[in-house]
Amino acid sequence: MTWEDDELNEYEKRRARLAQENTLSSQRLHLLETRNTHEWLALRTLIQKTCEGINAKAGREILTSKDPVTNHLLIHREDGEKLKAEYTPQTKIVEFSCDAPPFVKRDYEMLVRTVKGNEIVGWWNGRDFENAEDVAKSVVSAFLHAGMV
Repeated sequence: MTWEDDELNEYEKRRARLAQENTLSSQRLHLLETRNTHEWLALRTLIQKTCEGINAKAGREILTSKDPVTNHLLIHREDGEKLKAEYTPQTKIVEFSCDAPPFVKRDYEMLVRTVKGNEIVGWWNGRDFENAEDVAKSVVSAFLHAGMV
């Protein structure tokens, strides 16, 4: 084999890999676009159900959600504290905030990752890729502790 054969072989391998990566990227983008609203509403519903579960265990209404706006979520705690969530479909980012310390604003970006050979939609917090259940537990837990220092 000549050096041209070696270089051409390497070029073709890189070209095929880039084509495969571009295809995967396009498929992930399409998946995000088609699942965008569904995944946010599923997360929103899980947070509301987590709050209902806490209320049921407590035997009283500690956390209430009465926000009819689709891209928002507002949870009221019995002492007046509020957990706010705002979802921006264009960026696929949800921002959780609460004025009570030590709650720290949390952003989660909806992404697609390959897990065990399957493409799944989840939430990236800047460090970890989480499923909706983990996000709901984490956010509600932090909200329950907020202002109770």
